[in-house]
Amino acid sequence: MAVSVINWFSFKIGNRYAEELFSEIGELKRYSVNYDKDGKSQGTAEVVFARKVDALEAIKRYDGVILDGNPMKIDLIGNNSETSPMPPTAPLLYNPPFPNYPNRSVSTVP
Repeated sequence: MAVSVINWFSFKIGNRYAEELFSEIGELKRYSVNYDKDGKSQGTAEVVFARKVDALEAIKRYDGVILDGNPMKIDLIGNNSETSPMPPTAPLLYNPPFPNYPNRSVSTVP
């Protein structure tokens, strides 16, 4: 998942428009326009895409685009990598001695 935050999102536009606009790019996990305690839009929204590549496409397509007289500012604020993690390494069963040091046993008895 990748999270895009939209600043200067129109104060007149609600969740439905956010869904319509950004779902054209890719699958949305969730989306919300941010409102204050009185129910007035704060002019920001959060859109969570299923894929990071779609969030990056939203930035490419809409960052700086004028919406109701103001340019939208879209930032990628968090993501889960889509690349598969490194495979676990096998446990180290044999640790050869360093070539510079002789293989000596250590005695604790004086």
